[in-house]
Amino acid sequence: MAIVEKTSPVQDGAELDKNKTPLTHRITAVAVDHLDRMGFKPVETEVPVAGKWIADVASFIYPTPTEAKKLKLISGGLQEYREIDFRYGPLLTALVEVKISRSDFTKDEQRKFNNPHPPAHLCYLAYPTGLLDKEEIPRGWIGLAMSKNGERLMKVHRTWAIKVYPQHPGDVANFIAQVAIRRDHRTRYKALRELRRAYNARETNDRKVARIHDIIRALLEALTGESAHADKTLTEILRWFGFDKLPDYLQKQVATLEEIRKQIAVQSTFRDQRKEKPQ
Repeated sequence: MAIVEKTSPVQDGAELDKNKTPLTHRITAVAVDHLDRMGFKPVETEVPVAGKWIADVASFIYPTPTEAKKLKLISGGLQEYREIDFRYGPLLTALVEVKISRSDFTKDEQRKFNNPHPPAHLCYLAYPTGLLDKEEIPRGWIGLAMSKNGERLMKVHRTWAIKVYPQHPGDVANFIAQVAIRRDHRTRYKALRELRRAYNARETNDRKVARIHDIIRALLEALTGESAHADKTLTEILRWFGFDKLPDYLQKQVATLEEIRKQIAVQSTFRDQRKEKPQ
């Protein structure tokens, strides 16, 4: 099978679970990408699918005959495709469990992997290569063997006949609703975060513009001797506004302005003296 590389984060805009390891996040991202390539949409992470069972990845698909072939549910004819539709309905749900350690796998072996009625039509187990032998993949589950660093899908194992687990229509509706709720939360919170960032950026920019206006006004008033800063040098005025160290090219410009300021002061003094001189 062709190697599939992770090309995107786990979910655009999604907040990563800090309780999970980077390896878990990478494997989850590749699993998400694999389901998406197979035609599942939308694909979401951390979805409560049944009771306390929170799937690492969950999605659903209305498989076309071509997609049913890709999923190895049928080998060719339309009759097989119609049988899948007749037995399980036009929509199939899927979940992925991600395991990166033997202890993690063993802990869920009885509750999840040996469960005769898992809460999805198709069940996948994603893990780094070397963690499990092919024979250890639970019966009816599909193994997604990743590279040891979790960045690539190396092999899809179907050591047992693929099992499509029948689901009650009410459970299917609940599954879809949970995926939809997760998508709504993620996209809505993403939009709110973007709005907050845009507002903060605008507020920061407004403060910067106001500060620049204050500095320019202070410098201009100092040049004309019309402010409380008139007795300070331009360098001291800039330092008062928080500019302790200026680049060399700006220091030269400030020095030029200081010379202009002195000339303005001399001219102003000369004008005042002429006004005071008796006619």
